[in-house]
Amino acid sequence: LVYLVSTIYKRVGPLGLLGIPFCTLAMEKTAYDTYTAYHGRSIYADAAKKNEPPPQFPSGGAQLPSFSLIETRKLVADPVVFRL
Repeated sequence: LVYLVSTIYKRVGPLGLLGIPFCTLAMEKTAYDTYTAYHGRSIYADAAKKNEPPPQFPSGGAQLPSFSLIETRKLVADPVVFRL
């Protein structure tokens, strides 16, 4: 952690330290959205089916668009089988 912070400080300066929280939150949201899309879930699609707003999290991440790196997989009749 010290290496990461010192490298960012040396390369970008003090303003680069302000970008660390935004970058780490974006990486966390990307990982979460990609994980849920891989398993065939989407909080946005589930909420749209129920005609409700997406669930609210303390960080407000549900108000952002999906950062998933893949498309949400479709479930077929067998809950174990997925279709791309």
